[in-house]
Amino acid sequence: LNDHELHKKMWNRRWKVNREYKFSFKYTAKRTYDIEGVDSLSIYIHKPQSMQTQHIRSSTFELHCETTGRIIKSIEIPTNLYPCYKVQYDNMPPSSRVTIYHITEGDMFSNALEEVDKDEYIEYTPITEQEIFIYTNPDNLCDHDSEEFGRFIKKHRLEPIVFSDGTKESIICFCYRISLFIKKHMTYSSQHGTQKAVKCYETG
Repeated sequence: LNDHELHKKMWNRRWKVNREYKFSFKYTAKRTYDIEGVDSLSIYIHKPQSMQTQHIRSSTFELHCETTGRIIKSIEIPTNLYPCYKVQYDNMPPSSRVTIYHITEGDMFSNALEEVDKDEYIEYTPITEQEIFIYTNPDNLCDHDSEEFGRFIKKHRLEPIVFSDGTKESIICFCYRISLFIKKHMTYSSQHGTQKAVKCYETG
């Protein structure tokens, strides 16, 4: 985990990312609700986004009222970074059963590193603002802007290291070290899927 010289030998070289198609998918999320005493209903959901590991070809979100037979399609609401879907159902009957459908089609990809010669030209696509937001925006579970998480980072040296000769740990070596830390200390369990990051570490 802390053999920095080994990390340098392994990773301080030139690499390119090979993106390989893996499979296509179509996924339908469906949920039914029995509703009484409500005359207006608004439902919001995020629109899925394309990123390095997935390309979204199509996505729809709509509401079917089984009581009246009405089908209400969503509208797209822009936000600062990525849009949401909104379904607005007005003039509802006193009692109704509604089913919402979110249908997504896309392609999945894997990304693998390949070492290249020092003179080889490498084309790359910079990470988008949308991806940065998705990966780094704090929320109730990913509270990485909290004081507790900051103390956790410093305690375990989970940030790029400045060595005694004044050089700084490269980004790729840093990422490798973090992946080793996660592999050593954390095991995925769906039973603990709603825990904060520090709690995941404590749980193991």
